[in-house]
Amino acid sequence: MNLELVYQVANLLVLPAWVAMLFKPSWRFGSDVLAPVITPAFMALLYTGFLVSTIVNPGPGSFGSLAGLSAMFSADTAMMTGWLHYLVTDVFIGAWALRESRRLGIRHGVMVPVLLLLLFMLPVGLLAYFGVRARHAGFAVTAGR
Repeated sequence: MNLELVYQVANLLVLPAWVAMLFKPSWRFGSDVLAPVITPAFMALLYTGFLVSTIVNPGPGSFGSLAGLSAMFSADTAMMTGWLHYLVTDVFIGAWALRESRRLGIRHGVMVPVLLLLLFMLPVGLLAYFGVRARHAGFAVTAGR
């Protein structure tokens, strides 16, 4: 299997969801179905295939130490599995933050930099979103509100 091709295709497959979230936030299919369901589900299927392949043909290393983790990710299949993990998580959390921001009345212009941070630096983007959410809605935000 050509892992470079899989890498390129996986990166392209998440782009429609990110484009929809960044440039067409009012397109409900993009923010409510494509970004939080279809794209992550498809990427999760790819991830599952790579995970099974990695389990069946384990490479060097393990999760037991930093050196073991480094050795594990020296194998291209394990690295691709990890990259797919990132892609699934980034788009899912981006879609969640966008839907929640819309529910809370946070303007999309405020969310664009947050979404870009979520795409490129997920943990920093998550902190930024928590800050934006606290500023606009307070700290008592609940899922049912």
